[in-house]
Amino acid sequence: YKHPPPLSSEDALSVLSSADSDLKDYTEKLSSLASEKAEALNIIEQLSPLLSEDFRFEDLFNMKFITFRYGKIPLDSYKKLLNYIESSMSGEAIISQFFVDENNREYTYGMYFAPELSHERADSIFSSLHFERVPLSATLQGTPKEEYEKAKETRKKVEAELSNVESKKQYYIKTKDSSIASACKTITVYDNAFNVRKYALTASSGSFSKRFALVGWMSEKDSQKLLKDTENDSKVMLVVDEDKDKLIKTKPPTKLKNFFLFKPFELYIEMYGLPSYGEYDPTTLVALTYAFFFGMMFGDLGQGIILCLLGFLLYAFKRMRLAGILGFSGIFSCIFGVLFGSVFGSEEIIKPLWTNPLNGDTMQVLLASIVIGCAVIVGMMVINVINALKEKNYAKAIFNPNGLAGLAFYLGVLIYVGAMFLNFLKVSPIIVISIILVALLSIFLQEPLSNLLERKGEILPKKGKGMFFVQAFFELFEILLSFITNTVSFIRVGGFALSHAGMMSVVYILAQGSSPVARFIILIIGNILIMGLEGLVVAIQSLRLEYYEMFSRFYSGAGRPFKPYKLQKIWRG
Repeated sequence: YKHPPPLSSEDALSVLSSADSDLKDYTEKLSSLASEKAEALNIIEQLSPLLSEDFRFEDLFNMKFITFRYGKIPLDSYKKLLNYIESSMSGEAIISQFFVDENNREYTYGMYFAPELSHERADSIFSSLHFERVPLSATLQGTPKEEYEKAKETRKKVEAELSNVESKKQYYIKTKDSSIASACKTITVYDNAFNVRKYALTASSGSFSKRFALVGWMSEKDSQKLLKDTENDSKVMLVVDEDKDKLIKTKPPTKLKNFFLFKPFELYIEMYGLPSYGEYDPTTLVALTYAFFFGMMFGDLGQGIILCLLGFLLYAFKRMRLAGILGFSGIFSCIFGVLFGSVFGSEEIIKPLWTNPLNGDTMQVLLASIVIGCAVIVGMMVINVINALKEKNYAKAIFNPNGLAGLAFYLGVLIYVGAMFLNFLKVSPIIVISIILVALLSIFLQEPLSNLLERKGEILPKKGKGMFFVQAFFELFEILLSFITNTVSFIRVGGFALSHAGMMSVVYILAQGSSPVARFIILIIGNILIMGLEGLVVAIQSLRLEYYEMFSRFYSGAGRPFKPYKLQKIWRG
């Protein structure tokens, strides 16, 4: 803390102890008055149905040979009780008196009397009729009217006293506010300092027993600030370890730091796993590619503007990260809406700058999504190579299926396909095929080549060499299959672009032939449904591409979050 506590710990405890004692008296008095008020209200509620009756409660409570019960019974059960009394209870010494209130259509209040010897029989009969007993206060003595008025007077008196005691309590707090606030601030400061002790290292004896050490992680910016704050303090010795290689070996926690528009996408990174220290932070990449995929699959200028405005407003006021993702993705929906010439599903308002997915060149959209997928896969493998080189894992950088060997194979296949079908390159097929075969052989022999590069004693396993090659063959087959499926998977981007255009055309078909008002309503409801349902599906599919087609090639997500120790907020009253 830059400033010392306003009071000593002893003075702070004295102030709080005195305040606690004084406030306890007020609290106990308020609690007692609240109980009296509750008792008065209870009596008022109990006696409301009996105001017209002329008897004294002391006479009822003093009966020696007769038991009585007071309560309420549902009206349906009351009718059954009348029939039961006429037919079955004529020979039993049970008397009942109920007071029907025309304003109450659910219950009627009343009481029944029975000899002491047969009260269990009476209780059983009325219990079967859903009689709900209402216990009467033992303080009642006079008539219901007298006790009712007495309870009303008691409530009025208690409410006045409650208000008076509460005013005194608030005045006391107001007069002691500054001293209590200072005491609480002092206690909070000392409590924060005390809680740090569980992280401290000290010795039980020797010169170091009067000192303590704290070891932990800080951001570079905060460490520089701490060095500056403690440079003139002779009691503090601060050591900052800036050995980057040592940091990588000890695996520090990860603190993400990104541009404010990309920051909401940290949610997806946290869901998958934080990057390890020194590993590439893919937040910016995820933000751009996710929004690009979403925009292409959900390309509409009008709907994109709504998504953008709604998302950024929710993010600004509610700090909902999903809303921030929605808002940023809405920008790309607007861009592709202009490229596709779509405004709320209408293709007549603006002309497409590229093509219309449904009525234009459909194959062009699908091929574009495949080309985008190929570019993304190549980019992911390049990032994986860079990560491996940073880690000084040269075997992974060269022989891994997502390393240079996999990159050479994939690029070789793309070049060969381009040369064969698109005729855009004049490359000798023998050279391309040779590159592909060398790359495949490197992936096939990944383990022995890695052992050779790392100078391990055992290049091939001494036992089970045949099984090793069989396993390597099937692993190579699986890798080739994954390249194909990952590439084809990106066709969904174009497929959903066609789907979006098709669903909006259905909405316009339904609106045709309707009255202007009905047409307007159909278009609004149709746009809302598509933005909700298809928007959710497109968001999930975009995330699937990120996790399965991209992250699997370069990202481990094995980092742990940076959770700094936080002091309690200073109490300010």
